[in-house]
Amino acid sequence: MRALLIVILCAGCAKDEIDVHTPGTDYNRKGLLAAIDRYNAAGRTPEAYGKLAAELESLRSGMDETVADEAELQLIVLAQSPVEQMRGLPPSTRAQKLATTVWSVAMSGPVTAPDPALGPGDPGTPAHAGETPDAYVQRLCGGALAIECMFVIPEAQPLFVESVATRRLARRTKHAVEECEPCSSDPGWSTAVSKWEALEIETHAQASAALQNVTPDRWPVAGHAATDWTPAPSLDIADDGEWQLDGAAVMPDARGTNLAKARASSEILNVQVAPGVRADVLAALIDAAGAAGFREVHVESRLAVYPWMLRVYRFATGSRGKKPPWRAVDTVQVLLRQIDTRNEPGGLVHL
Repeated sequence: MRALLIVILCAGCAKDEIDVHTPGTDYNRKGLLAAIDRYNAAGRTPEAYGKLAAELESLRSGMDETVADEAELQLIVLAQSPVEQMRGLPPSTRAQKLATTVWSVAMSGPVTAPDPALGPGDPGTPAHAGETPDAYVQRLCGGALAIECMFVIPEAQPLFVESVATRRLARRTKHAVEECEPCSSDPGWSTAVSKWEALEIETHAQASAALQNVTPDRWPVAGHAATDWTPAPSLDIADDGEWQLDGAAVMPDARGTNLAKARASSEILNVQVAPGVRADVLAALIDAAGAAGFREVHVESRLAVYPWMLRVYRFATGSRGKKPPWRAVDTVQVLLRQIDTRNEPGGLVHL
């Protein structure tokens, strides 16, 4: 009797340790295929992709290894459609649509079957519930992607997050296809790998091309007298003296003729100028803005800590004090430091 009891107890132990594959169980494969059907019916948009990712995550706890591998392969390959829909749009627009959907999946761990012996896998760094695309990108660059984009201004961070997300998706796709034996007979899977690799090259090139112009040190450091930035027509004074008005090159003009068109939409002109530019160059620009009809020029600056938020110094046009707070040899940064000692935050400066 005692021997029989030991056999029964041992049999019970063996049952706990061995994963018995129950005949007839589909391990949520029907749910996976139904979720994909809904995604396709919704037009494979970024919003539909976000719902697909959420549905597959809810199904994951009931998947076995085979279904989880299929879910991983489908999820990352199907991400190509929303990415293709957003190609050619401004980086900020792409971020609003893709950051908390496609990029969040890229920054998450691969889809895997639950393993009680190993516990929860690495979840990666997905977007939080209710997190905005801007907040998510900023969190990534301040943490998980600090090496890639902490020292990039917020407006350009989406380019760098997109580059990392695309690289991760390209590598996950290649790995998933290599692990999928039936995929070797279908050229569509190798085409999917090639598409991600081409997108990886494209997004990396875009981020690399922008890097020189999007580091915080291209703006003066904001001090005591700076105030909140507000949208307005924007003039960029390049290091070589060239002007770009809202991204379009215009000829520098002391009479402000080439600025007059922007004046129709605002009495304020935002100006980006490097901290090492001579102060008299800025003074001449303020005079030109006044001639074009602008009431104020707001010189952009940035806080000296991440995430390098924009601030401005307010300059009045059309009047000049008897003794301006700058010398011909001073730089813009030196001028702004002089203003910090004399003005309250947001005070209007008369050069």
